[in-house]
Amino acid sequence: MVRVIFSEMLRAWLSPLLERKVDSDPTFPGMIHLRRAIFGVVMLALVLTSGTAFSQASISSPDEVVWHWFGDCRNGKTMGAEVILGGKRIYATSFSICPMRRTQIEAEKRILEFYFEVPARIFGEEFKAIGTQRIEGNIWEAGSERDAIVLGVSFSTRDRVLLNTLHFAYADRASEAELAKALVIKTILKKNLKTH
Repeated sequence: MVRVIFSEMLRAWLSPLLERKVDSDPTFPGMIHLRRAIFGVVMLALVLTSGTAFSQASISSPDEVVWHWFGDCRNGKTMGAEVILGGKRIYATSFSICPMRRTQIEAEKRILEFYFEVPARIFGEEFKAIGTQRIEGNIWEAGSERDAIVLGVSFSTRDRVLLNTLHFAYADRASEAELAKALVIKTILKKNLKTH
């Protein structure tokens, strides 16, 4: 029943968008908005139709060993993170990561901040009118997994959020993601920590 209702809502919502002629209609917000709308609908459909399987896969044990940043441990590692704009590094940091049981992780809100100037349109054409602004970047631990730390990454002006996303920083390999046009985040293991 839920699938039938959802498919009817989807058809009713998407029909006007798909029937419009993108090139000839100046009021149409653009293909990027259509792609974002379709992506959102597809993600919602996946969540609604996968139901039980999705919720069971995301359940974890409190005793599960996961990776946590800025931990103090004997068998930890050092992870480096870089934010690169147009091939030039605009922010770099490193921090310890430790395997810990979920029950050992204390709630904290450590946020790494950095600033740079760039035309806001790199985050999407909808921000073109903002022009070049001083952008604040933030990185924080949004989650802990068996093989990675989930980093929250956001960029904003003084009064507007331009991007809020997640990056999986794997504990056993480098990872890289393009966040916006010519804006990349990279994480890499630097070395094993030698602590006592």
